[in-house]
Amino acid sequence: MTFVSLIKTSCRAQHIINQIKMKNLLKFIVGRLTVNIVRISVVICMLIACSAAVAQTTWTGAVDDDWSVAGNWTAGVPDATDIVTIPNVFPNPDPRILAGTVALGRSIIIEQSAELQIFEEASLTVVNNDDLPGILINGILGCSGTIIIATNNYGIENRGSIQITNTA
Repeated sequence: MTFVSLIKTSCRAQHIINQIKMKNLLKFIVGRLTVNIVRISVVICMLIACSAAVAQTTWTGAVDDDWSVAGNWTAGVPDATDIVTIPNVFPNPDPRILAGTVALGRSIIIEQSAELQIFEEASLTVVNNDDLPGILINGILGCSGTIIIATNNYGIENRGSIQITNTA
């Protein structure tokens, strides 16, 4: 074997070694990326599960003033798992819980300058075991119907106005 052929063989060997190193490096990088992608996917799933656990809907009054119309809410008519927010949506109407309606919520937040009216023969039931108020009033709550608050913590926190009309 001549000196030149020895150098060529050595260069080929070094090239093969470099290719092997590069393949191992790529396998290592891909492996790390895969592990990180899996970790990121797990975190995303946890965030989605947490956000699903905290159901929320906000009044828009886009259709009319009826609490029980899904189109008036950002996430449909509230149920017992929803944190319900009622903002001032002027010029759209404030919500009305009309006779015959059984309205539900996990927590009701009536924002400043907003109003919620509960009519005769209608009811609002709030059920929560969180550190949330049953009903937080920064605006106006008018009631000639029934309010039921089943909570271990806060009932009604009034920073606004409550107007109760006795129709009996």
